[in-house]
Amino acid sequence: MYLNRPVLSTRQNEQFKEIQERRIQGEPLQYILGECEFMGITLKTDPRVLIPRPETELLVEKILNQMKNFSVGDEDLYGLDIGTGSGNIPIALLKHNPHWRMISIDISKDALDLAQENAVRNNVLSRIDFINCDVFNWLNERNAYLRQFSLIVSNPPYIKTASLADLPNDVRKEPQAALNGGDDGLLFYKHIIANAQYLLKPGGWLFFEIGETQGKSLENLLTWQGSFVNILTSQDFNQRDRIITAQFEG
Repeated sequence: MYLNRPVLSTRQNEQFKEIQERRIQGEPLQYILGECEFMGITLKTDPRVLIPRPETELLVEKILNQMKNFSVGDEDLYGLDIGTGSGNIPIALLKHNPHWRMISIDISKDALDLAQENAVRNNVLSRIDFINCDVFNWLNERNAYLRQFSLIVSNPPYIKTASLADLPNDVRKEPQAALNGGDDGLLFYKHIIANAQYLLKPGGWLFFEIGETQGKSLENLLTWQGSFVNILTSQDFNQRDRIITAQFEG
């Protein structure tokens, strides 16, 4: 608008001023506009979910590259997304792979409602099953999906509880439950690493987005668990640790 100087109607000018005021108050632009772009797809966004970020696009790209030669015979590849939020990860994966299917879980029913809307918008709803559950109760050795998944992916809450108050103003307007990773920021990772073995097929892969200081701790957790090999930490565009991949030895 500042570059092209369009002539605004009275109503448009009022709308623009309203958007400016909301931004001044710290509301994320993606919430104001009601949508954002992620991996070439458009997703509805509102305060029910975290805003999809460019770093998570790197996570999706890592999965696509790692799994492109993964053979499951004549079956569709089956993946699990833990803490789906807006549904950005599974929707992007399915848009790039017509023979994949996903299960996406989240403790927030509101988030799942929005993720389902996004799946409909992007024509992949028939290949995603959404489950409203608490991962700490659902992911264990008694799960109904024992050894069914070729991949598990999660971008879980990883901010230390004590650090939440120090986050930028606009980030603090996002769902705090989707940010709070417990006292050490590793609460969700510990549970997933301890229990992913029950749901992964032998040779299947585990993918995490992580906080920039958590790489070594998570590498150690995966090593100590004893079931994972080919553990690798990758960096984002700022050369900060951002993604961990590990293969289930079976």
